[in-house]
Parts: sequence; C-alpha cells; structure tokens
Amino acid sequence: MCAFIEFLIIFSIILTMIEIIISSGGILAFSGIITFLTAMILISIWHVPVPKIFLGITIPTFIVLFTLSVAIIILAWKAHKKIPIIGEKSLIGKKAKCIKTIDKDCPGIVEVDGEMWTAVSDERIEKDETVIIINQESLKLKVKKGV
Repeated sequence: MCAFIEFLIIFSIILTMIEIIISSGGILAFSGIITFLTAMILISIWHVPVPKIFLGITIPTFIVLFTLSVAIIILAWKAHKKIPIIGEKSLIGKKAKCIKTIDKDCPGIVEVDGEMWTAVSDERIEKDETVIIINQESLKLKVKKGV
C-alpha cells in the first residue's frame, strides 16, 4: 500500500509540474490536487507508516507547485478576457475624427488615437465629423457616421 500512496503523491507532483510547463487550463493541476488529496486520505484511512521526511518534502513541494499553477491559471484567464489593444481588430467600435472628406468612391483619412488611417464608407462623410469604425481590413478602416 505504501508504494501505491507514494506513486500517487509523485504522480500528483508530476501533473502539477506539467501544468506549469504547458498550461492546460487547469485540468492537470486539478487532477494533481485530487490525486494528492486522495493519497493523503488513504494515508489517514489505512494508517500507513510514511516516513516524516517524505511528507516533509512532498507537502511543501506540492503546495509551492499548486500555488504556481493557480497563479498561472488566474493570469491566463485574465489575459484571455481582455480586449486586444493591438492587432487587426483592435480599432473596431472606436470613435474617430474625419480629417479628409470620405465619399463612396474616394477614400478619406480619419484620426484614431493620434494616428492617421485611410478610411472608406458607404456614405459621404464631411471633414471634422465624428465617425465610428465598423471594420478593419489591413490598413484600411470602414467607418460610418457617429452619433
């Protein structure tokens, strides 16, 4: 029985370490926690004589690895929820100011966050009007009149 419990403890530490390396979204860390708790319950139920040095090493190691795993999972979740601040679709929904008149057939220029962008629209937009960005295709914005 003692070998099985030792296997469970080592396996739980390995699962938690793998979670830190590959970040599976918490599945491996959760499995490691369950495995470790199962081993601790089996130790108390079966009254298995486990050397104190073994528990003195594995419990602190597991606590450190578990804490790191939880921190990584929380940081990854927060990063996943954030709206992108750069990239292809980061400007959609923002307001801009028309710098050069935009016609259906002739693109104009808008200013967004201090940057000049080429813009097209399905309607005529005069200079100094406020527009809303509805799409971004590479370096060209599609806009509509803002409210």
